[in-house]
Amino acid sequence: IMKTQRGFTLIEMIVVLVITGFLAASSVGMIGTYITNAKLRANADDIRIGLQTAKTEAIKRNSQISFKPHASGWASGWNIWIPATYTPTGDADLPLQARSNAASNISIAVTDKNGNAVTSVFFTGSGRPTTTIANPPTYPITFALTPNGQSCPTATSASDYTCLNVVIDSGGQVKTCKPLATNVYGC
Repeated sequence: IMKTQRGFTLIEMIVVLVITGFLAASSVGMIGTYITNAKLRANADDIRIGLQTAKTEAIKRNSQISFKPHASGWASGWNIWIPATYTPTGDADLPLQARSNAASNISIAVTDKNGNAVTSVFFTGSGRPTTTIANPPTYPITFALTPNGQSCPTATSASDYTCLNVVIDSGGQVKTCKPLATNVYGC
C-alpha cells in the first residue's frame, strides 16, 4: 500500500516566497506615500482647528487674537496669542495655546490671493480675519501644505500625493480643501 504524501514541494514554496517578496517590495513605496499623505492631512487638520480656536477666542473675548507660526516657521508649529495691547498689563503678548508639529518632509506656505506671504493672522472680536501689515492681504488666505521634494497633482500631471490647502475667507470661514478638486472638496 502506498501512502499519500502531504505538504508542499520545494518548487511550490519557492514560487510562494517569490510572489510574497514581489508584493512586499512593491508595497513599500505605497506605504511611504500613505504615511506622507496622513501627515499632510493631520497637519492641515491641526492648522484648521487652530485657526477656528483663535477665531472662537476672539469672539469669546471680544478682542483681537493672533495666530502665528513658531519662530522656525509654520511647519514647526503655531501659537495663539492675545496681543499685548489687549492684555491686562499691556506689556507683553499673552500665549493662549501652542502646537508643535513634527511636520518632517512637509512644507507650509501661507499666502493671500495675490501670492503675497502672510506671516500671521489676526481675528477681530467679530471673528473676521485681519492682519497688521501695511498692505492688508486680499482674501482668501491660503495655507498650502505640500510634501518636500514631491510634486502635487496639477492639471496636466498626476501624483500619488494629496496636497491640501487650509483656506480662510474674508468672513472668517476656515475650510480644508484639495487645490485642484472641482467638486465640493475643491478650493
